[in-house]
Amino acid sequence: RVLFRSIDELYLRSFFSFGYLDLGLLKTEWGKGDGIHVIDPLNPLDQSNGVSSDINEMKRSEIMAKMNFYVGENGLLELVYKPYFHSIKTADVGNRWNIIVPPPYTVQDNNDTETPSFSQVAARFTSTIGVFDVGGLYYYGYMTEPGMKLIFTPGSVLDIVYTKAQLLGLEAGWAAGPFTFRTEGGY
Repeated sequence: RVLFRSIDELYLRSFFSFGYLDLGLLKTEWGKGDGIHVIDPLNPLDQSNGVSSDINEMKRSEIMAKMNFYVGENGLLELVYKPYFHSIKTADVGNRWNIIVPPPYTVQDNNDTETPSFSQVAARFTSTIGVFDVGGLYYYGYMTEPGMKLIFTPGSVLDIVYTKAQLLGLEAGWAAGPFTFRTEGGY
């Protein structure tokens, strides 16, 4: 695991007549917006040094398999499988960005998220219709932001919990004269 922390991306790509397969440690950007996306659920963020204006700089690479199928002349269907889950990483103690837990609480995370029970799947379809670039996606996995459950015991413990989540999203982009418009929405 220590080796993977120092590698940004490392993956194999294999091409077929119907598409291509990416397998390994990937950073994937989904959505039409510039930088920050509403519908970009695959890579958790590392905010241990604060918030950066470059979202891809904060993204953590994840082990995943991504099969990309060509659909017609300009469509692409992406199917993703992630065997493990990692949540957003916030600052540790001693940093001005750290999350402070007031006494007498202690925080514990008893979840082993590197098991098949925490695997995730996603699908995204993008294409062009006239002057519009459109897309839609579905994600089934976990919210990257953890929740907390208070356990009333001597010393009161805040137990980290991860919430199952489904995301349906739509995206579009189009040009009108010198202007480019982009939009994303998700539920």
